[in-house]
Amino acid sequence: MEAWRVQKLGDKPLYTWDDAGHKWLIETDYKKTHLEDAKKLV
Repeated sequence: MEAWRVQKLGDKPLYTWDDAGHKWLIETDYKKTHLEDAKKLV
């Protein structure tokens, strides 16, 4: 529902850049460059 509101109505998403970065780090913890990626986001 939120994605529809963002796309169709132009609403802003309810998450922040920090939320997105944290989720991305959790989902990519298998990468060899995981620690380097984490340092870049701080």
